[in-house]
Amino acid sequence: MTVTLLGDCLIYAAFNSNASLRTRANLFFISLITADIFQALLVMPLELVRIVSEPQWPISDTMTKLWNSMFVCFGTASVCNLAAISVERYVTISRPLTHHATIITKETFAAVLLIWVYALISSILSFFAWKTPNALNPGFTISLTHAIPLLLLDILMPFIVCLVSYALIYRISRQHSCRIALLCGWTPLDDHKIQIVKERKCAKTLSLLVGIFTICSLPFFVFHVVNVSRYNEKLPCRRYVSQIVKWLCYINCACNWALYGFLNQEFREVLFVMFKKCHLPCVHRDMKHAREVWRALRKLEMLSATPRATLNASLVLSKLPACFISR
Repeated sequence: MTVTLLGDCLIYAAFNSNASLRTRANLFFISLITADIFQALLVMPLELVRIVSEPQWPISDTMTKLWNSMFVCFGTASVCNLAAISVERYVTISRPLTHHATIITKETFAAVLLIWVYALISSILSFFAWKTPNALNPGFTISLTHAIPLLLLDILMPFIVCLVSYALIYRISRQHSCRIALLCGWTPLDDHKIQIVKERKCAKTLSLLVGIFTICSLPFFVFHVVNVSRYNEKLPCRRYVSQIVKWLCYINCACNWALYGFLNQEFREVLFVMFKKCHLPCVHRDMKHAREVWRALRKLEMLSATPRATLNASLVLSKLPACFISR
């Protein structure tokens, strides 16, 4: 819970401190970590109360339903934001000349608002779908006719959107790679090639984000499908399994900010600058060493007479964050 809050606040600070991070995809990511913050503030504390107070349950029936509904709301918002990010990346790669990914428009804010309205509607419907909880079973007690549509619409459908989007991104990336392989030397398409490589890196980062979400959320989906079926009585240690799959979802909330924040190059550069301003000694040592490496590579690039050596030096330089090579 603490890791989630501190990490998400760090991402918020980076997003607000640098205008270059204010892109459409990053706005959806900020919406995603907002859902994670609400999970950490409103849902996880009651989960801790539940664990500590077992087998008693000190929360009223109405508050229990509200707690479960908040979990549905924030979980739905998270997966829908992941789906929106994947669609945004697909559109950026498939229409690089007509789609301005760095410009946040009114439509982008409308999409974020629509995601939260959809999540809120799902939580309201689930609030009236829960059966009356009790001290022995304060968790998800919901009928099969209500559970299956909620799970399909709130988890499975956005997840399928993510998979389809990344499959299309992979196909387009392969096509661009084949075309670029036929080109040699410096051509007018070099800027376009650099942009494609950049988008492919972002797509890989987001693929990892979706992969972690799958690992953490798939057990939750499978458990609750089985839990509302006629085979639920055969589940061994059902209460403990319910807690495990739910905490896997909470772990996913704690991982989102780190995965996107440190694997995304733009966020990583801004975070390094923020650490530098905090005067952290370890960061200063690393940055000093990086600048020395950069100066040596610059000399290698200037003194080298072979195009291959120059290209190798340029490739290494391109991997250093911009904050390392300033001044």
